[in-house]
Amino acid sequence: MNKKIIAVILIVVLALSVGTASAWTKEEKMKIEADYILSCQYIKDPQHPAYGAINNVYGDPTWVVPRENAMAILGLIVASEALNDTSYLEQAQLAADYLIKIQDQSDGAWYNHYNSAIDGGIKVEDYAKSPTQTAEVMIVFYKLGYDPNKYNAMKNGAKYLMECQKVVNKGGIDDGLLGGGKDANGQYHGWRWTHDNSYAYQALKAAEAWATVEGNASFASECADSAKEIINGINTCLYDSDIGVWRIAIDENGNPRKNPHLSCLGADVDPHPSWIQYAPRMLDLPVEGVDSPVVGAWINKTFRPENSSCMGCIGYDCEDGGLKTRKYPGFAFQAALSWFDTGNISDAETAIQWAETSTLWNQIHGGWADWIEIEPDGNKKAEYWKRFIDTSFYAIASWNGGYDFEIRAIRGDLNHDHKVTPTDAAIALRLAAGSRPCDTATLAADVSGDGHVTSLDALMILHAAIGTPNFGQCEAAEAGER
Repeated sequence: MNKKIIAVILIVVLALSVGTASAWTKEEKMKIEADYILSCQYIKDPQHPAYGAINNVYGDPTWVVPRENAMAILGLIVASEALNDTSYLEQAQLAADYLIKIQDQSDGAWYNHYNSAIDGGIKVEDYAKSPTQTAEVMIVFYKLGYDPNKYNAMKNGAKYLMECQKVVNKGGIDDGLLGGGKDANGQYHGWRWTHDNSYAYQALKAAEAWATVEGNASFASECADSAKEIINGINTCLYDSDIGVWRIAIDENGNPRKNPHLSCLGADVDPHPSWIQYAPRMLDLPVEGVDSPVVGAWINKTFRPENSSCMGCIGYDCEDGGLKTRKYPGFAFQAALSWFDTGNISDAETAIQWAETSTLWNQIHGGWADWIEIEPDGNKKAEYWKRFIDTSFYAIASWNGGYDFEIRAIRGDLNHDHKVTPTDAAIALRLAAGSRPCDTATLAADVSGDGHVTSLDALMILHAAIGTPNFGQCEAAEAGER
């Protein structure tokens, strides 16, 4: 069918479906988006290198972005739990297995973009390596639950992030922050970006948790130290106390950069804000200012256009050398996740409602057109096929009332599979006997709360595994960082 005809049909479907979303339950809306994610996953041939890959847009796996796959997997995890449907989790595992296959074994990173064409193998399309590509994949590995078959991928990813943190690679001052990864020629970037470091912190905490399960105390400690350096660097160099949020990026010498995310703007142009400035809040980092009401108020004031119900939706882009001001459903959902954290529930609900009624959501098959333009070409919309898969996760998480990115221990869950089982009791018994190292990362084993890991804790964990009510969240391991 002619692409123009398809586009017209899709526009008609979108127009007819506006307003129906309010009549659906959150579960019905989540199912639409989770099913859309699955429609973008390649599962036709289990022997093909692309098997399990989730394309960034609808269609065959020709535009595969690791971090977008990771967010899609998170969407499937949330949907699986909310809808009590394990099939979503099974497909999420397939996508994670695909990500392991395409990890660069030379440094543990993931490239920015792959083309896994179905008439061939896997081809790298963008040879740069943003830290977020690696960090977001590591986070989703953790959220899927500990898997010894994924441990080496987790460990190697952590090593790459720590290489980005070394002064000898990133250059400039020793601020504890990661540089911006590698360019297409394999050279390290020196600028420090807030979102890179926010994702990297959670990824390193995930690697620390898995290293602890593996009994690799030295590597767990290395990950913990690197994560702590990131927090110190964010507080010292990236936090802007004058406005109560974070800078987009600083250069290798600690100088804030103006509009580093917009290549078409010169140094004489006023700063244009970005969601990157509230990434530490959205990603639940234990940093200065993250719990301040100023953050939620700043998002409201900064990303809401005049005379519009759009909340948190504003974004800027450079295209054909010119600046574009647009409304994005993805940014509205990201703002909503942050507002759920800050207690601005009405703002979050307004943002979600705008996205649902923006005519950018395909309410039949799922997926979100990326934007609608404000300036210079008012009401121009992104092409119909530009439905980026990470927006589906942010929508699912927003409908579910928020998302907790924090890497936290469930008391009694010692192998980080997000449940308490007899395996955890066996680990606790080894800790009590002294045959396994016991440190702050294993405080989840002290379920009795007496400050020690003993055979009593092992017995209590075993009781929990066979039906005694579960233990609460163990915050002690993180307390020293807040």
